[in-house]
Amino acid sequence: MQQNDGYVHAWTDGSCPGNGLNATRGGRGVYFKDNTSWNISERVDGPTTNSSMEIQAARRACEIARSHGVRRLKIHTDSEFLVNSVNDLMHTWKQNGWRKTDGSSVVNKDDFQALDRAMSGMDVKFEHVRGHAGNYENTQADLLARKAAGI
Repeated sequence: MQQNDGYVHAWTDGSCPGNGLNATRGGRGVYFKDNTSWNISERVDGPTTNSSMEIQAARRACEIARSHGVRRLKIHTDSEFLVNSVNDLMHTWKQNGWRKTDGSSVVNKDDFQALDRAMSGMDVKFEHVRGHAGNYENTQADLLARKAAGI
């Protein structure tokens, strides 16, 4: 599954029907390529948000890749929030005891900490892709997440 750039590529997405309205379920989808057991569509029950599902999908991509011996992973996601958080903010949050520069607690801290643990010892890069823009792999991740969420 390794690409020419030396990375295994995964597309991730989260779905949360009723996001922001006391949502009681969500879904996370991870797509590597057609016809592989690495792809997942997982339902999450309990209070959740779309952002949480996006972070958890990325964590699951890392866990799946690691379980197959992958050490270099590129995660493609349509969540600018996730890409910006990981690429620009997470290092500082960790240095500050998982607090933002203004001293307030990081939103989705538990999810980000779990993602950080899942990335440990791996070379993981995050790349933003436009959602609903005809990208086949992103569409597959979206379908997996929506299916899991019951949409």
